[in-house]
Amino acid sequence: MKCGLFVGIALLVVTGLSLGQNKQSTTEQKAEHPTGQSDEKESKQPDRGTTHGPLDILSDTGGMDVHPYLDRVLPLLKHNWYIRVPESAEMKRGKLTVLFYILKDGRITDVHYGESSGDPELDQAAYDGVADSSPLPSLPAEFNCKFLRLQIHFYYNIEVPSEHHPDNMVPCVSTKISSVAPFAIRVSPALAEVFTGAKQRFVATLTGDLNAKVEWRLSGSGCSGSTCGTVSSDGLYSAPSRIPSSPKVIVTAVLANDPTETATATVTVVESPTPH
Repeated sequence: MKCGLFVGIALLVVTGLSLGQNKQSTTEQKAEHPTGQSDEKESKQPDRGTTHGPLDILSDTGGMDVHPYLDRVLPLLKHNWYIRVPESAEMKRGKLTVLFYILKDGRITDVHYGESSGDPELDQAAYDGVADSSPLPSLPAEFNCKFLRLQIHFYYNIEVPSEHHPDNMVPCVSTKISSVAPFAIRVSPALAEVFTGAKQRFVATLTGDLNAKVEWRLSGSGCSGSTCGTVSSDGLYSAPSRIPSSPKVIVTAVLANDPTETATATVTVVESPTPH
């Protein structure tokens, strides 16, 4: 049975949202309110702008466009929700919202429900997907406010409302509930010693989406660019002719359509026993 699982986000201007009526998770620990005051006393409205899509911005942004930042954190929230969705959700329908704050250093706090689906399992998967995403990437250095307050919408096997469908981005992601096992990339071998000037084949093994494309990258604390060596589009690593100042080189496989999904292998470049 094919079922649709969606997460939708829409830009929403809210003034004085009462949290007293919100349901809280049974596993939630009460967090210190980032502003030190109740929500009814938040005086500033969020900056108005174009609809971003899957997240409601519920706090003042100081005039800064936070949409590029939200583009970075949404895949993390989405992934952490997907891997927590129970198999029983295949036969269920529901929608809910979760509200939370992102602090300057990326920590998530004050996570709670804005609207419950009425099903504890569906609610808990969404709540944990948000709470366990902490810490997210830090807010941009030029963001001058103390926090960013957001609301995220979750949909289980129901159509996302049209207002959550901006024209300039993919508004939602659907998947079979029966296939929500964690997506994973694994690189093998995970460790390798490679002589200077020699080659080593690395293979990326995918679970969850066998048709996904992988990009390969190199990095190292003692090298950059070609001094780390090179890696081809199919994972063939060529060591440099000289050992970098730090011989450790990291070979990274990146999922092309979701850069948050990565796996790495560590190469130690060693001197070749024969001239090359």
